[in-house]
Amino acid sequence: MKILLPVFGMADSKLIVDFVKNYHWPAQTVFKLVHVLGSSANEAAVLEAQKKAAELLSELSNQLTALVPESEVTSEIISGEPTYEIIELSLKWKADMIVMGYRTRSDIQGFLAGSVSKGVVMQAPCSVAIIRPQV
Repeated sequence: MKILLPVFGMADSKLIVDFVKNYHWPAQTVFKLVHVLGSSANEAAVLEAQKKAAELLSELSNQLTALVPESEVTSEIISGEPTYEIIELSLKWKADMIVMGYRTRSDIQGFLAGSVSKGVVMQAPCSVAIIRPQV
């Protein structure tokens, strides 16, 4: 089973880890962590974002390996528009499922741009689990 895990930050990474911990995964499940970097005109900002993303994915990879020792965990950092990149990767990698956290955005930009999770649910070629924080 191939599970794609898009991660945007610490908040949704905790949701994803909790989900993985509470689900019985078949032997030889492969998890692919992915972080999508947005565009930035500032090269220093891009390098800093890549460094933080690599640290986050490394920490999550270690946690998932400890939780599901018989699984394989890989990670990837890509640049682009998150919804598009997640869908493209799920197609290319032939994911069986996408598990992602739900990010709330209260600003007008979030409202106008639409949500990444909504876009992924509507376009994904496989099952999608959106993990919401407890209220």
